[in-house]
Amino acid sequence: MSMEQQWNIEPAKCMALTVQLMQGRICPVTGGDEEADGFYQELGRFAQDPVIHELLESGSFELVDVGDADVFAYKRSMDQHRLLIVANMNKEEAAFRGDGITGGQKMVSVYPDTVPSEAMRLRPYEAFAVLING
Repeated sequence: MSMEQQWNIEPAKCMALTVQLMQGRICPVTGGDEEADGFYQELGRFAQDPVIHELLESGSFELVDVGDADVFAYKRSMDQHRLLIVANMNKEEAAFRGDGITGGQKMVSVYPDTVPSEAMRLRPYEAFAVLING
């Protein structure tokens, strides 16, 4: 798959991860693209986790300012759990700075090799969700 074809899939995956988790629901889409279908299946399994499901259904919602207009970030929180969702909504790289992410567990991401950290360069349409306990 060429880089141009890859970028056609990444924006859709980025939007799905960002918007669907913000709304607290997952709407799987299948279109015959193996990579996209696999991502939506992963996203569905992620949302079925009991802690994640509770956060999405009942957790409080808070926008997070990360200092870059192209990076959209928010938290879903409940009890001792926080789910941080970060997304670069641009076709260019963007800077991300966020506190408290290092001890978290990456739950789902657009790029499988994403390693969330408190300061990182986000690739085009890179998005991920990190579960932070405590």
